[in-house]
Amino acid sequence: MRLDMEAVPKNKITPINLAQHTYWNLAGHNSGNVLEHLVQISGSQITPVDENSIPTGELLPVKDTAFDFTSEKKVGSSIREVPGLGYDHNYVLDSGEKKEGLKHVAKVKDPASSRVLNLWTDSPGVQFYTANYVNGVAGKDRAVYDKTFRIMLGDPRISKCHQPAKLPFHCCSTWETSTSTQCCLSFQQSNLLTCNKELPGSLGIS
Repeated sequence: MRLDMEAVPKNKITPINLAQHTYWNLAGHNSGNVLEHLVQISGSQITPVDENSIPTGELLPVKDTAFDFTSEKKVGSSIREVPGLGYDHNYVLDSGEKKEGLKHVAKVKDPASSRVLNLWTDSPGVQFYTANYVNGVAGKDRAVYDKTFRIMLGDPRISKCHQPAKLPFHCCSTWETSTSTQCCLSFQQSNLLTCNKELPGSLGIS
C-alpha cells in the first residue's frame, strides 16, 4: 500500500506538513490493546515536547530511555516511564535501508499472529502515537476502542516548535509543489508477503 501526497499553495507562502494518521492493531480491531506489539524505529533522537505537546526545539537522544526503539521492543515495556498518557513523539530518522528513494524506517510485529508491518517513507521524521486520547470510541461490529488499542506511525515533516530556527518546517512559495511519499507499507505473515484484499480490515485500520 502506498500513499503519495501533493500540495500547491496558490497565492501565499504557506507552511506545509503533509502527513497520514492511520491507526493499526495487527492482532485485529477487536483484540484489545497493542502493548504486546513489537516495534522498531530507525530513530536515535526525538524532538521532546512541553506540557502542551509542542516540540521545544531540542533534540533528545533515545539511548537508555523509554523512547529507545532502535531495537525491537514491546510497546508496553516502558510506556509507564513516558511522561503524560503515553507515546506521542516525533522520531528524527537515521539513514537506513533505501529502496526506490524511500527509507525503511519502522517495523511493527504482532507476536501472536506473526503479522508484520513495514513502513517506508521519504520523510525526515515519524510520529509514534499510542492512541492516548481514544476513550470509549464505538467501532465496527460493536467493538469499543480505548487508549493503547491502536498505534499510529505517521510521518510528518519536523513539527513546528517554539524555536523554529532549530527545527524549521517546510514552507512552499506560491505555485511551488510540495510532494511526499509518506506511507509505503508492506505486510508479512509467517515470512510471506500477504496480498489478501480482506487483510486490512482484519488488522483494525481506522
